[in-house]
Amino acid sequence: MTGDYILNLKENEPDGVKKTNYGGWQSRSFEILDERPIAIERFIQTVQKSINECTKMSGLMDLQISDYWWNINSKGDYNHPHDHRDSILSGVYYIDIPK
Repeated sequence: MTGDYILNLKENEPDGVKKTNYGGWQSRSFEILDERPIAIERFIQTVQKSINECTKMSGLMDLQISDYWWNINSKGDYNHPHDHRDSILSGVYYIDIPK
C-alpha cells in the first residue's frame, strides 16, 4: 500500500523536486499535519514511536517529525551529500531494496 501510494504520487507529479537528487525522483515536502492515507499515518506513528524510544534512552529532549518526503531512486541514481539545517535528527527508511 505504501509503495503504491508513492508510485501514484510520482505518476501525478512526474517532475518532482530537484534538491540533492541526481537522477531519481523526489516528492514535494509534506507537513506532518497534512492529510494522508491510513497506511502512511501508521508508518509515521511507528517511526515517531521509535524516535520517542531513542530520545528517552539517550536523554535527549522530545523530538517530533515535522515534515517528510519520498524518493525513488533506480540503479545509478543517488543523492548528493547534504545536511538538514535546523534538524536534530533525520533519517532514511528504505521500502524496497534490490537483492
